[in-house]
Amino acid sequence: MTIPNSLLGPILGGLLGFLGAIGAAIVAFILAQRDRVRRMNEERIEDDRGHELP
Repeated sequence: MTIPNSLLGPILGGLLGFLGAIGAAIVAFILAQRDRVRRMNEERIEDDRGHELP
């Protein structure tokens, strides 16, 4: 089975868009995790200094 040239562009474009969406979701997840870890570390530093945590 061969793919006609007229369909090759839309198929490749769709795959590229799909991969881009997956990549964006991965980047967003990593950034959210880093932010959560940073906030937890800040709370731990405040706790070590004797401040009460909320």
